[in-house]
Amino acid sequence: MRFTYNGKVYRIGFKHFNKPLSVRRTECSIYEELGPKEFNELVSDDAFCHHSDNFCRATGRKYALARALKALTTDRAFRHTAWMAYLNRGAEPSEQHKIQMIITGNGEIS
Repeated sequence: MRFTYNGKVYRIGFKHFNKPLSVRRTECSIYEELGPKEFNELVSDDAFCHHSDNFCRATGRKYALARALKALTTDRAFRHTAWMAYLNRGAEPSEQHKIQMIITGNGEIS
């Protein structure tokens, strides 16, 4: 998923690893877009699933994104914009959300 913050375009990507008898984890990577098909990986972090727990992709994505954002920055507005992009993925942002983002200037979801 993509989002824009301070005029720069960022991407968030996830990989899931759920093979029997191995470490079950979700990896989150945050990239800065430098150009068409050019990316700079800013951070990558993992969320591990305990062997006695059920592997859940949604839960893994949330934990991995939280860890990656914590490792990347303390900028609250950046983290907010990234979370909004994640929570609104696959859905067109509502008009109210678009207005809020224009007023606060926290970026936009694309």
